Amino acid sequence: MIKFLPFLFKFLIEGAFSYLIFYKNEDSPNTLKKSDLYNLFNFCFVYTSILSIYNYFLNNSVSNSIISSLIIFFYAVIKSKKVKVWKFFIVYSSFINIFMECINFLIFKIISIPYQVFNLPKTQDHVMFVWTLTVIINFGIFLFLYTFRFIKLEIIRKLSTYEYSWIGFCLALLCVLYMKYYVKHYCNEVENFGIILSNFLLLIIPIVLFFIGVASKMSEKRNKEQNEIDENKIHNAINSKSLDLPNDFDPEIFEYNCKLIRRKLSKFKVYESRQGFNQMVFCISIIKFMEGKKVVLFKNVYPVLSEIIKVDVKLIDTNIRNLINETWTNTDPEILQREYKRPINKDRGHPTAREFLIYIANNLEN
Repeated sequence: MIKFLPFLFKFLIEGAFSYLIFYKNEDSPNTLKKSDLYNLFNFCFVYTSILSIYNYFLNNSVSNSIISSLIIFFYAVIKSKKVKVWKFFIVYSSFINIFMECINFLIFKIISIPYQVFNLPKTQDHVMFVWTLTVIINFGIFLFLYTFRFIKLEIIRKLSTYEYSWIGFCLALLCVLYMKYYVKHYCNEVENFGIILSNFLLLIIPIVLFFIGVASKMSEKRNKEQNEIDENKIHNAINSKSLDLPNDFDPEIFEYNCKLIRRKLSKFKVYESRQGFNQMVFCISIIKFMEGKKVVLFKNVYPVLSEIIKVDVKLIDTNIRNLINETWTNTDPEILQREYKRPINKDRGHPTAREFLIYIANNLEN
């Protein structure tokens, strides 16, 4: 039972880390409420119990990564209220397991090197010491990464939007299983560590990069096609004059404003290859015609666009918010400070959809 304690603490630390990165990365990341602690305890209990029972009866640490990924995936699907996209859950559960296994593997092997170099006796106490020290260092690294937000959920979410990226992450997870199997059965000498790590990197890096690259190009192409479809629907609807638009709405001024809006968005590095681009352009154009009136996105902006392109207002809002989040994640901060001169909530880190759309509508340049 005592020799199983390092593994028990390892599962607890990994469970807490994977939960906190997912649920507390965006909103007040370094504070936990009572309800958060309750949910954290529930997840850690489920995560640790399943993995402990699995290892106790089957004693197969090689497949831990698969079991761990499944636990994270299903728990996130059941409990999450933020994201309901299965590809995101697959990418997140695979990514977090690959990351944790790589950190654990590197720490364990580095700690073991002195024993192998100086031919120190490999007793049961040695194994316990190495595993205990590995768990402690793991805890320190995970705490550091979480505290300073080195792993950003919005970046993982962006990777999950690429059409086939989830396949790349699943294959990468299989590479981790191969690495663990190889280490367990064939890695007996210190020089094998370099061979193992080389084989692992040669496998995992090209696979992930290839799928992300291909998925990125396909996603950009699909977004452009969808934006063109949205643009045609908008123009046809405006020309048919069947919409409930502001009284002073002028199609020619609308087209001119759209050009100015696209030019303004390009300064934020927001282009037509991004999902929801033309939806954002149209919403800003409508707000431009509403000068002096109160802007309520879900009442007098999104419903107009929803009627045209036959898309739910919540999806329109999600597309626009994701576009803003991605912009503040990927664009140079100096560009954002130069182009967006309104104050931003520090905890959120980016403007709300309403703030951004109104700002662009009020700051178009001829």
